[in-house]
Amino acid sequence: MEASCSPGVLCWRPEPAKQPTLGIHTGFHQHLAHRGETHLLRNYYVEILNHLTGGFLSMPTTNRRGKAMTRQLGLAIATICMSLHLSLPANAQTLDSSDSSEYLIKAGFIYNFAKFVGWPTTAFAQPNSPIVIGIFGNDPFGAILDRIVNEKKIDGRGFVVKRLKWGKDLRDCNILFISSSEKAHFQEVIQIVKGMPVLTIGETPNFARRGGIINFTLEDSKVRFEVNIEAARQADLNISSRLLSLARIVQEDVAYGRKTQ
Repeated sequence: MEASCSPGVLCWRPEPAKQPTLGIHTGFHQHLAHRGETHLLRNYYVEILNHLTGGFLSMPTTNRRGKAMTRQLGLAIATICMSLHLSLPANAQTLDSSDSSEYLIKAGFIYNFAKFVGWPTTAFAQPNSPIVIGIFGNDPFGAILDRIVNEKKIDGRGFVVKRLKWGKDLRDCNILFISSSEKAHFQEVIQIVKGMPVLTIGETPNFARRGGIINFTLEDSKVRFEVNIEAARQADLNISSRLLSLARIVQEDVAYGRKTQ
């Protein structure tokens, strides 16, 4: 019997012959040294593609919309698999902790968010300007995020990852990850970039309900994410319905909204 995914969580199936496991567990680091992080993340990215293409990967070949689409999807999977091989550290011991596996997953999500979020043209100085990912607060990724986006391009744009402090640089990002170390004043950061085309991503309770756009949550050791569609609209960002289908949609807290007006 095939398991179904809950909103905001991807189904990760390490052993197809066994009962499927719902969600991507942050505790899967125990498997990394045995099976290899590249193999596990390859399955993870294929699962993402399957969800974002409406189950396209699981359809019989005769039902697919032409050979061109099949080739495009095959190239996408191949590109992801090759990029994982190039971007991940060869020594599995560097990822042998629950925190590392959690942030490996979150870094993968951030990279894929960039594929399914549309920015206004005014968000970039030039057609080939890079997508700037800012990390504000204590950096939980280490080199993981840099490696995942290294040499990647989306619509001709590469990536730049910056570690930021208070100041105008916060407004110069396209994606702003606000670390849990800033949970005491993440709302102030959100206010600084409010109304600007900045995709704010957090990992703090109520982040999305208090003006953030995407918030990572952990439930039963599974990485999930919430989306505040209204906050995205105010930032003039267009989030693909495919991505929204994976998310838990939340609304801004009314009491919080009154306090900030």
